[in-house]
Parts: sequence; C-alpha cells; structure tokens
Amino acid sequence: MRELSGHYLLAFEASDGDRDAMAHRIRVTMAGGRQLVRARTHFSVPATTLPARGAQLSALLRALSPATELPLRVATYTYAEPARRALRVVISAEAGTGANGVGAWLGFVLVDAAGIIAATATIESRSGQYAFSCVVPEGRYTLRAAAIDAMGLQGSVERVFAARLGGTPAVRLGDLMLAPVPASPAAPLSPIVDRAIGDALVAYIEFQALEAARPVVRMLITRGVSDDPPLFTTTAAVSSGADGWAAARATMPIADLPPGSYFARAEVDVDGSPAGGLSRPFTIAAR
Repeated sequence: MRELSGHYLLAFEASDGDRDAMAHRIRVTMAGGRQLVRARTHFSVPATTLPARGAQLSALLRALSPATELPLRVATYTYAEPARRALRVVISAEAGTGANGVGAWLGFVLVDAAGIIAATATIESRSGQYAFSCVVPEGRYTLRAAAIDAMGLQGSVERVFAARLGGTPAVRLGDLMLAPVPASPAAPLSPIVDRAIGDALVAYIEFQALEAARPVVRMLITRGVSDDPPLFTTTAAVSSGADGWAAARATMPIADLPPGSYFARAEVDVDGSPAGGLSRPFTIAAR
C-alpha cells in the first residue's frame, strides 16, 4: 500500500526513431541509489504517420462530444476585405497548458449557417500555436477545432460566432488583435488567444472613418472593461489603406504587470469626438 501511495508518472516525448512499434529498453533510477524503484523495463510506441494523425483529427472534428484530454483554446478576429467586398476572418488556436504550449497536430473546419464548409486547415505545430485566415461573406459561422499532442492526448472545441464588423455609423471597426512583438517590423502578427507572454504586446485594429478627418486611436490596458483607470495608455500609429480603411498599431509593455486578468482597449476619436471602442481580455500567467 505504501508503494502504491508513492506512485509517480514519468513522461517523455518520443523521437521519430522510437515510433516503430518495437520494444525499447528503459531504466529509471534515483539519485543516490538508496531507493527501490519499480518501473517498466521497456516501452513501445505505435508507428504513427501524419496521414494517421489526419484521420484522427478528422474523427475529432466530426465527433458530437468534445474531447477534453488536451486543453485547446481558440479565438476569432474579423476584418474588412475591401478588394473582395467580403470579410477576412483570422483564427488563432493554442493547445496545452504551459506558457509555451506543447507540440501538437491541429485541425480546423469553418462551417457557414447553411452547413457548407467555408475553410479548412491542418498543421503540425511544434509550439501548439497556430493562426490562419480565410475570406468569407458576412454571416454566422461554426468553428470546430481539434488537436492531438505527441503523447496522443486529444482535445476539441466548437465555437459559434458572427463574422461582421463593429463600430458606429461614423466608424466601422475590425476586431482588436493582441499579438507578441514580431521578430521584425515587417513580420506578420501571430495573434494570441488569451495568454500573454514576453515583455510586451502589440495591439492592432483596422477601421474606416466614414466622415473623414483626423482619427486618433488610443490603446489602453485596464483591470476592468471601462470603469477602472488605465494601467497604461499610448497613442497608436495609424497607417492608411484602401477604400478609406486604416490600421492602428501600438506596442504595450506588460513586463511590470503582475499575473492576473486584464483588458486591452482601443478607443477611436474622430475630429476630437469619441467614435467607437473595442476591448479584448488577456491573461498574464505566473512567471
């Protein structure tokens, strides 16, 4: 009974050479050698290929009940696609619980209100994080996402969302995106789902001021949505795009913020008057 109460699970990530369904010897010891350790003397890993993972992902995406072995989070962001008179939906996902995620195979299906598949994607991600975009008409969509990690743990999630722009009659707004600071200014942003890591975040929105003028965009970090005083405020850099659309972007430091839940907020002023705002929650984990 004492041995059972002292049971531990030791895990490791198998290399490609281990995935051959053959027996491989393994030995577990403790420092000092004074403890008796009972452990398996060998292990074997079934031969697994990417097509097999693809079949497993497909089964997860079709399943009626979600898989919960592997934590999986998703987020969606909607922007205008002026050249095609449509919307661009950015989908971001992260698998695992650690700050840096865990390597995983990820699969996605986006289905419109008529039950027609609008977009699909499959990727092997070493970090367990992945983001992709697709162009769709405005409407209601169901996003199904699934993930399988190197240990075979599975997770899936389903989210229903409306792909449409926000804002007011004076200003049309795309969603507020939060992303780690990219390696170079020209590198694309990789939006987070919830967990913020590193010393800073990039806040990004796209907007169209229909009645002209001098738009000013402020980016803030608060503890609450609107009532709490901001912990950080900065004026975003604004760059013009096609058909009157513009993008606003700012880098916000988070290194000095204690672990906890926060909100990032974008406030748009046109000709000195408030014209719209967006907020998005994020979390800073214990470092």
